[in-house]
Amino acid sequence: MTCGLASHPLLVESPRPALAEIPASLVEELRELAAAHDHCTGRARQLYEQLRKMLGQDRLSTCLLGIQELAQAGDPAGARLLAACIDANTPGALLLPRVQRFRSVGRLLAADADLVGEAFLREWQQRLADAVTASGGRLDALGVDVDPGTGRPVDRPPLPLLRTALSSLVPGPGTAEPLAADLALIGTLVRLEADACQERVSRLAGVIDPFRVTAVMRALPLLNRADAEIRDLDRLASWLEAGDVEAAFRRRVVTGFEVLEDSERSRLLHAVQQEPRLAPLSAVYQALAATPLAVRQLAGPVARLLVLGRALQRDGVRSTPLTLVQAVHLVLASSPGGRLEIPLEGELLEDVGRILLSSRRGGSDDLAGLEIRSGHHQVAGPRLGLGDRIWRHDLPTPAELTAPPVATGETVER
Repeated sequence: MTCGLASHPLLVESPRPALAEIPASLVEELRELAAAHDHCTGRARQLYEQLRKMLGQDRLSTCLLGIQELAQAGDPAGARLLAACIDANTPGALLLPRVQRFRSVGRLLAADADLVGEAFLREWQQRLADAVTASGGRLDALGVDVDPGTGRPVDRPPLPLLRTALSSLVPGPGTAEPLAADLALIGTLVRLEADACQERVSRLAGVIDPFRVTAVMRALPLLNRADAEIRDLDRLASWLEAGDVEAAFRRRVVTGFEVLEDSERSRLLHAVQQEPRLAPLSAVYQALAATPLAVRQLAGPVARLLVLGRALQRDGVRSTPLTLVQAVHLVLASSPGGRLEIPLEGELLEDVGRILLSSRRGGSDDLAGLEIRSGHHQVAGPRLGLGDRIWRHDLPTPAELTAPPVATGETVER
């Protein structure tokens, strides 16, 4: 194998395992965090909230190294935490589930009017009444009935109507381009919730005694997070009111980067880049910044590369298996157009071609879709979509993969 081929991403050997260097207590904490949320986005939010607390501490690098090493070892906890690290969604997918509850709207409706500014309350209530009228009319036009709920305070009118309108108007994957009027109405509902939340946060800030240091220290992180969320909601509302479907529903952002402030995100990425042992994870973050993909889009191509890496190791082309971190980086770095395409040449092109040919004969499902494109020296996968199998830990683990078949009935000697 020539030096040029040896540096090919499919042939870069796995780094020396370093999991034993991580304190056992921290590894146990990471396993507990990985198991705390089955939903990847919820897990991502909790993970980055924890990482935020470690900024400026040596513990941050150690924690990230623990995540990297668990993932490279094929541990399910590592797969779940790596998926949380790279979880990416559109602003609409991130924020609208929070709006859907209309929790702040409900609280403002139940609040003592004497505690709320009269001018603000009058203007907000008028906007709410207009939104209720518009939502009711749109649902009638769509033939959608409103479930009145159970009569609990969270179902006080008009909350069921607002929830039904929001869920009915938000465009789903593959649906037709939404009407500008529908986008504007969604934006109105988002802004009603954001303004109600802002009023509640301002009222909370006003009752904190600035001379009670303990109270201020406890409240400040909560107020900062609430302010950041309100800014995100206002920005989403502005996109919707302007009819910017791309920004609201198609352009993905990393969940963790939405949790962190800009300065916090810079500090996190700087810490990753400055630690040599975190080079594999640093490469993932660099590729993620250029091509944020949904974890479900990544998982299928990642599984195919892991199986391909096993086959290359079996045939003596690699001496170590391709790790999950390496495969994730390779998919992110090689799919700018929505399709996995990895250039190949020389012996590696022949090796991969032989493996793919034998997989078609042997029916290896986890290599299905990979092909050597005719007329191109590259291995390519199908267009990235959400239709691949669902993986138990969001990203594939070795135990879930189908072993590649041997082309000649025995291991190839090189």
